[in-house]
Amino acid sequence: SCRCLPLRLPPSFQCRAFQNLGLDCANWTEPIYADLVRKSSGDEERMLVLFFDRIGWPTSLPTSEKGSFTKSVLREKLKALEKLSASDDLPLRPGVEKFIDDALSEGVPVAILATYGRNGEKISRSIVEKLGPERTSKLNIVGKEEVERSLYGQLVLGEGVASSLDEQLTKEVQKAASAEKQRIAEEVASLLKLSVDINTASKRLILSAD
Repeated sequence: SCRCLPLRLPPSFQCRAFQNLGLDCANWTEPIYADLVRKSSGDEERMLVLFFDRIGWPTSLPTSEKGSFTKSVLREKLKALEKLSASDDLPLRPGVEKFIDDALSEGVPVAILATYGRNGEKISRSIVEKLGPERTSKLNIVGKEEVERSLYGQLVLGEGVASSLDEQLTKEVQKAASAEKQRIAEEVASLLKLSVDINTASKRLILSAD
């Protein structure tokens, strides 16, 4: 699967979180961003630590509060991202339309997750308008209602499910374990030129020569 925000974000949006916190001296340019991504393996919190280690932390910030400060910057960054992403003036990323069209032509399902962040619905509407009605009619739009109806949504939101969570998890684990045992047994049997059937009810391994 491929997950991405199909809107094109200008490099300057990274600086808005700094500006909102009164850190106008922090300048997060494209080369700096690329270098931080490489050195941090994309970990946002680590990127900020590396960045401020490089330019210097705010002089009024106690060393013991660096962690909470980093998290506050990340919160501001998320706010800036959501606000900018919901803007009608923000264009789609280059190649998004072709990517979606190619996926649809190959029969690959494409979905827009409308529950992303607090402004998810607004961001999704902006994306839908830019993609156009013909293309959008072929997509799956996953909104709040769909999430609430899903098993995941019921568990997270505490709505409950038909059977207990322990029971469902046990069934899924048993199915996965049985399938894995069968796969391993068949691999061994192929070396021995035998046919294999694992009887999960009696826990017997039945081998027969072909």
